[in-house]
Amino acid sequence: MSYYAANLADVVENVSMPGFGDFDDWEQFRASFDPVPVLEQIGWTAEQVLQNAESLLTRGHGLDPAAAWHELTRLIHPSHWKKLKGDARTAMDFRIAGEMLLLFYEDIARKGDAPRRARWSVVASAARASETDRTELDATLSRFGLSPHAPVVVILEGKTEQTIVPLVMDLMYKPSWRNRIRLFDVQGADQNLDALAAYAAVPALTESERDVIVLAHPPTHFVVLSDAEGKNASQHAREQRRQRWVERIYDALPFDVRDEVDLGELDGLVHIFVWDESGSDFERAHFTDDELADGLLAIAPHGPERHDLLRRLAASRRDRTNLKKVWQEWGTPPRPQKPRLARHVWRVLSARIESAFDSGTQDEVPIVRLLRDVMGIARKYPRHYQIVMRRRPKPAEQSSGR
Repeated sequence: MSYYAANLADVVENVSMPGFGDFDDWEQFRASFDPVPVLEQIGWTAEQVLQNAESLLTRGHGLDPAAAWHELTRLIHPSHWKKLKGDARTAMDFRIAGEMLLLFYEDIARKGDAPRRARWSVVASAARASETDRTELDATLSRFGLSPHAPVVVILEGKTEQTIVPLVMDLMYKPSWRNRIRLFDVQGADQNLDALAAYAAVPALTESERDVIVLAHPPTHFVVLSDAEGKNASQHAREQRRQRWVERIYDALPFDVRDEVDLGELDGLVHIFVWDESGSDFERAHFTDDELADGLLAIAPHGPERHDLLRRLAASRRDRTNLKKVWQEWGTPPRPQKPRLARHVWRVLSARIESAFDSGTQDEVPIVRLLRDVMGIARKYPRHYQIVMRRRPKPAEQSSGR
C-alpha cells in the first residue's frame, strides 16, 4: 500500500486494501507512516508542500465553471464527483491533488517537522475538496435553501389531530408545506415535553462575532396545538409551561457559548396555541354533537340508538370528559376508533373550511386560524437566509463600554 493511495482514500472516502487483512492493519499503517523520507525523496521542503497544495486548490477553483456551487459539491459523496464533466471534472481533480498534499503536510506537522496550521488560507479553505463537519454542512445547505431542518415542529395531542391536521394543511397550502412544518403526536395534553422542546428547538450556533451569534440554519420553532385543559387550562399555566421550555432550550446550548446567548432571543421560539379558551377538546371545538353522532354510527352501526348517543355526547360535552368515554361501554364490537371517526367527519370539516374561505370567515374555524399562525411562523425566514441572534456582552466588555 503506497502513501499516495492512503491519502487518496482519505480524500475520496474509498479504501482498497490489497495485502491488508482488515481496517486495524490499515490504521496501523497510517499511524506508523513517516512522511519525512518521502519529503526528502521528492526534494521539497514542508513549506513547498504547502505552497503547491494551495496552488493546486487555487487552480482548480479558477478553472471550475461551477465554482459558485463548490460549497455544495464538496458535501456530496466523492463517488458522485466522477459524474462531473469537462472543466468541472478537471477542477475537482486539481482539488483532490491539492487536498492530498495538505494531508501530507499535516502528517509532516504531526511528526514535528513543520509548524501546525490553525487554519489554511482563505482561498485554500474555500477550495478544499473535503474536510467538513456537521455545522458546516448545515450552514452550507441553508445558504442554498436546502436545510433539512423544519422551521416549525408542531406538537399534536392525539390521533384525531394527527389525522385531520395534515388534511387541513393540504387543503390550505401546497404539498411543500411538509418542507417547513413537521407534525409530532405526543398522545396527550399533559405529556412532559421538556426534553422534546430542547431537542427540537435548540439553535445550532456556528460562530460568535462582536455583537451577534451566527446560526448554522434558521431556527426551529416549537409549537404546541392543544386543548385548553390540564396543564394548558389557563393562560397563566400555559405561560409558565412555555417559559420552562425556553429555559430548557437555553440549558441545551453548548456550555462554552451559553453565557453569550440572551434568553430573550430564545423566547420567540416556543408557542402554545389552544383551540378555544372554553376548554373544548379538538372534536368539540370543530363538530356538533349531531355531526359526531353521524360519524360514530357510520363507523360503528351496532352502537346505541341515535337519541341515546346524542344524550351521551351532550353529557360528555357538558362534563368535558374524553370523547372515548362515550363508546367505552358499547357492548357490541367493533367499537369506534378516533382515526376512523376523524376520516369520516373530515368531509364535514373540509366543506365548512371551503365555505368559510368563500365567505371570508375562515378565522372563525379554530384549526384554520391556528394553522395560518403556524404557517406565518414557518415563513418568517426565507430558507436561504443567514440568521443571527444578538450576543450578550461579557462582563469585561460591559465594563469597558464595548
